[in-house]
Amino acid sequence: MQPQELIYIDCREHHLEPAAAVGMTTLHLVSPQATVTALEGILQMQLRTPVETADGETIEAHGSAQRALRAEPVPRGAFAFS
Repeated sequence: MQPQELIYIDCREHHLEPAAAVGMTTLHLVSPQATVTALEGILQMQLRTPVETADGETIEAHGSAQRALRAEPVPRGAFAFS
């Protein structure tokens, strides 16, 4: 893989600079929700879907309630994590 094909995610901002310098797309990990949202924007694809309960109800966010999410399958080689 080429650096331009990779997304480097780290919670320490000072680690992002070297990755960006070699051509990787970088993403500062602040929260899981924000990271998934940012990845969806970078990749231009939805990575999560609402979860259905056993009775067929969809769990959605309302006000301060959290939305239950699950990741969609991602093609092999689409991400490199360290």
